[in-house]
Amino acid sequence: MAGVRLALTPGFDPSVARYLIYPADPVQAVSVTAVAGDALTIALNGDAIESGVATELEDVEPGSDIEVTVSNEAGASRTYTLVYVPSNFPELKVTVHTPEASTDPIYVSPQSNVSTYIIKLDNNGVPYFYREIESPVYDFKKHPNGQYSYAATLPGDTYEQVLLDASFEEVDRITTVGLENTDNHEFKILPNGNYIMIAYERIERDLTSFGGAEDARVADSILQEISPEREVLFEWNSWDYVSYDEHLGESAVDYAHANSIAIDTDEDWLVSLRGTSQVLKIDRSSGDVIWRLGGVSNEFEFIDDEYAGLCGQHTPARIDNGHLLMFDNGQNCYPEMPERGEHTRVVEYALDETAMTAQLVWSYSRRGELYTKSQGSAQRLPNGNTFIGWGYLTRLKAVMATEVNAEGEVVFEIEASYPGPDDPPPASYRAIRIPD
Repeated sequence: MAGVRLALTPGFDPSVARYLIYPADPVQAVSVTAVAGDALTIALNGDAIESGVATELEDVEPGSDIEVTVSNEAGASRTYTLVYVPSNFPELKVTVHTPEASTDPIYVSPQSNVSTYIIKLDNNGVPYFYREIESPVYDFKKHPNGQYSYAATLPGDTYEQVLLDASFEEVDRITTVGLENTDNHEFKILPNGNYIMIAYERIERDLTSFGGAEDARVADSILQEISPEREVLFEWNSWDYVSYDEHLGESAVDYAHANSIAIDTDEDWLVSLRGTSQVLKIDRSSGDVIWRLGGVSNEFEFIDDEYAGLCGQHTPARIDNGHLLMFDNGQNCYPEMPERGEHTRVVEYALDETAMTAQLVWSYSRRGELYTKSQGSAQRLPNGNTFIGWGYLTRLKAVMATEVNAEGEVVFEIEASYPGPDDPPPASYRAIRIPD
């Protein structure tokens, strides 16, 4: 091909039907040269072309697909799709791809000072779907009911959840009810159609007992379950259950900083509070805290864990074996762990909720290479592998997502970057695999 910035991604393989191509800078007309045997015919975007002869596509613009169809005399054909992305689309490179890797599509929302996209990818790093979004976005994913969503940024750094149908057409925009500051960290659609959301609501509080002002404004983490008709069915406020003086590190205003909600096997909620480095199990009926893992008010004994505590974690969730899996970033540690240094890891704990023990049974990290200051995700896949989204890597590495097997061997990895030498790699809040 001519008029493109890179060769086909991946390199051409007759068994691979979809490829990624980037425009040259400045954008030029694309020229395609396709070669096939004597008994085969070739069509380029539906028009017959000659094998081995360059054909220029003068009217094809970035953002479109190019189709090359090869047919035999019996009428059988195979179409190869070249996904011709815009010039500000991040350069995606799959560096490890083994037969052990899952084949489920990958959902990411890479953003930087260059561009912001929501993307559904295949295992070769070729998008099934992408859309550029003008403002920062978070948490692009598919829900069990077949709809998609992402969190869009509004003026004033508040957010709304944008709901898309199965064809990626916008059908609704959803915010929390009766609150002013809907958050971007979590959105779930339950089997009954209800929505789960978070708000960081700034409320005036008397902090004199904590050494603060009597009219301080703090950001309570408020969780809501609401119906499609926008009726609040359940609401939980961190101020009622988490002591303000348990906040660690980053912000005395956003003291709790809820960043994920998972539904446990008994329908109660597992809530991650990054601000207190703690996971809470919350009774969905009463709102009472059933247990607290990590942080100042930790109720568990950590076993076989050299750090014996959580550090600014993301995405704790119950997995099929009953254990708790999470992305443990490595900031806001309690107790303080200077010996840990800059160390991000994925951890799996076996919880005994009677004896109140948390035994570390599996972990994965890339100490000295991949350290995530914020964001990130961990997901146990149906094939037993673990899929990791690296969020915002402070070492400015290009790695966006990694899949590892039970032995910690990398079976899939994808990087995201830009061609400009001064452009840092984009960060994707989460990276997850979701089956079609």
